[in-house]
Amino acid sequence: MSSAILSTAEAMATAPITGDFYAHSHRFLVQVFAKKNWRFMGNLQTLSVLPTVVDFRFQRISGLGRTIQTKMFHQGGDPINQIHLPKELTQENIVLERGVTTLSPLTTMFIDTMRQFKSRYLVVVILLLDSSSLPLCSWICMDALPVKLQWGELDANSNTVLLNTMELACRDVQWMGLVA
Repeated sequence: MSSAILSTAEAMATAPITGDFYAHSHRFLVQVFAKKNWRFMGNLQTLSVLPTVVDFRFQRISGLGRTIQTKMFHQGGDPINQIHLPKELTQENIVLERGVTTLSPLTTMFIDTMRQFKSRYLVVVILLLDSSSLPLCSWICMDALPVKLQWGELDANSNTVLLNTMELACRDVQWMGLVA
């Protein structure tokens, strides 16, 4: 390796970590697009974007990962040497959590999907924002199907916010990378 590359790598490894080095995961925005016509409050909606500011805000997002399942094979008759071959790729379900709000188009779509047992696919875009609310990176969740809608536990003895959990099974989640 050249000395310039080594000195740059050494400088990066020994440099102090500042607050702007890592992305803060608590600043994000969610945009949901409907792939087909859907109804809100009895009216047929033809817009592809679910039109409400409430559906941009979530307290927590999880499930932005995938795993390659493997199958182990032994080569020849040797029980010691083994090889792992990829079998299938599994995508985790995307879980969106927020405090319970007024009825919104996204919540209505989840309720209708559960009630009518229909396949309503969405495209979900998750933007990670910096301290100036500018996008750092994004994830695009393709063919997201609502699979779970849950309200938190009602407990009169606790002083907590009632959470609404929405879960989506996605065909693919594409990470769009960090902005340099």
